[in-house]
Amino acid sequence: MSDLSTQMNIVKVALAAMFPLRIVTRDLLDFSMRKQSELKSGIYTVLSSDEGGYSNNMGREAAYGRHNIMILGQLKLAENVAPHEVEDAEGVMIDEIKALMRNVPAGINALILKRWRQSQQMESPFGWVMFELEMMGG
Repeated sequence: MSDLSTQMNIVKVALAAMFPLRIVTRDLLDFSMRKQSELKSGIYTVLSSDEGGYSNNMGREAAYGRHNIMILGQLKLAENVAPHEVEDAEGVMIDEIKALMRNVPAGINALILKRWRQSQQMESPFGWVMFELEMMGG
């Protein structure tokens, strides 16, 4: 297993341990491919994005980079909910990822939440939140 896989799995396992009622995966699927029961629980998908900013000191080439990851939260509420209720449910997911930032998993040097973006109520009763995070490499 690569170091990349190890890091991604550490984040996945930590997120699943902190929020056992959520579905946590590394497999991105469209809403239409998800089970309704999973969407009701809320799903976090941990994704690798890119890495850069290496030090390239003699003997440490391609070391100490910054690995950008994304966590995508997906959910679906009942068909008759008000759009603001979807936004509120996304807000719970935002608070959960912020809690993860305060409890960086062992095996990760540093984990920084750079930004998040949410659905803006445009897909109600579906909701999503995209988190951009940065991991410091070793």
